[in-house]
Amino acid sequence: MKNKLFLYIIAIMAMGCSSETDTFQVNTKITRISVGTQEIKETTKTATNASTNAVTWQAGDEIAVFHVGGTGRSDFKHFVLASGANETSAYFEGVGADDYLTAGESYKVIYPYSSAGYTVNDDFNCSETAQSSNGNTDQLADCDWLYSTSTRISPDGTVPAFTLRHAFSLLKIIVDVENFTSSDRRYMRNFNIKNFNTELNLFADYVYWNDVFDFSVSGYTGVSAVGYSSSIRLNNTTTYIYWLPIKQNETLGIQNVVFTSFWATGITSTSTMYSSECTYTPSSVFAAGTTYEKHFKLTFADGSSTVAILTLVE
Repeated sequence: MKNKLFLYIIAIMAMGCSSETDTFQVNTKITRISVGTQEIKETTKTATNASTNAVTWQAGDEIAVFHVGGTGRSDFKHFVLASGANETSAYFEGVGADDYLTAGESYKVIYPYSSAGYTVNDDFNCSETAQSSNGNTDQLADCDWLYSTSTRISPDGTVPAFTLRHAFSLLKIIVDVENFTSSDRRYMRNFNIKNFNTELNLFADYVYWNDVFDFSVSGYTGVSAVGYSSSIRLNNTTTYIYWLPIKQNETLGIQNVVFTSFWATGITSTSTMYSSECTYTPSSVFAAGTTYEKHFKLTFADGSSTVAILTLVE
């Protein structure tokens, strides 16, 4: 598995296309940009895997292009995918008459477009939002934020390059259930990841874009969790998948973490909960832009519905 920390987005006048080779001048309105990425990661919008962290653009993908040095943090343009769905390179076009870029000006790119509205007074709890139901990654579209540094669009037609950086790492949790032979009804519930000393505040709790559209964290917490949006029956020999976006407080360095699997007697908040946990010492911090896959077995004792051992397979 080859993980990369960066992916690249190139805003151009399609210099390699014979139909779009005109050199543009200062004040030219640029309504079409080319977006390129490295390798393939099934899109952050509708699917994800643990192979790489590049993006395959999908129909409906939207980006915000922020005008650096413009009128303020609300000065951004709305671009949508025009062509190149399911490809690592695609074209995005402005949505409305005012959604264009000006040669000679500087811009930053934000993905997804819906994240551009978040400020410190309207921050976003990703761990609560990205509830992943049996491996469904639709919810990750709102959480796997990407952002670039400032890049000036040259008036002489030089191709500008935006470097997009993942704000989060992605954790794929796979749980195989073994030896559950009880006739009791049980429901697979949450999966938690935490450090021993919660006072260390290991994982980002609330995130937002600051006034110059740099990714910021307003607070860290000692635990991050993901659960099913609707409860799923616990069954023997069944595999359950969770996806969790994580922003680790990298200043703390490597921290031991505890993984905990939860199941319950029902689907309500008053249902009796059972759990099993195991400890993991990572080889490094959870680096933004990297996808991690952790494979577990939840093995029940003699078919019991209340006692199980969680082990890390990797």
